[in-house]
Amino acid sequence: MPATDGSLTEREKAKVRNWFANRAAKAACESCGGRKWTLSGHVVHVPVWTTEYRTEVSSYPAVVVVCQGCAHMRFYSALGVGLCQEDIQEPARRRSGDEDTATLALSGR
Repeated sequence: MPATDGSLTEREKAKVRNWFANRAAKAACESCGGRKWTLSGHVVHVPVWTTEYRTEVSSYPAVVVVCQGCAHMRFYSALGVGLCQEDIQEPARRRSGDEDTATLALSGR
């Protein structure tokens, strides 16, 4: 599990690198065609878009790899990579007619 500030340990970085090498490393960069990537050192949150002001925002945890040729960034699910576990929280508030939804969060406990 990443640290509370999102930083990855060397073991977690190795896990991501291994996952990436086995599943995604052969794909060329969409911007420049490069094939050399650098792993960022943190799990980041990709926020869920909303038109409402909220103090707490739902998000997807992700790891980022950066193309060494052009600095294009790719985001991969930290859940899919195996760094975080799914923690289903209370369903998000819904407007009438919306389908049931649940938020995902990092299990930092």
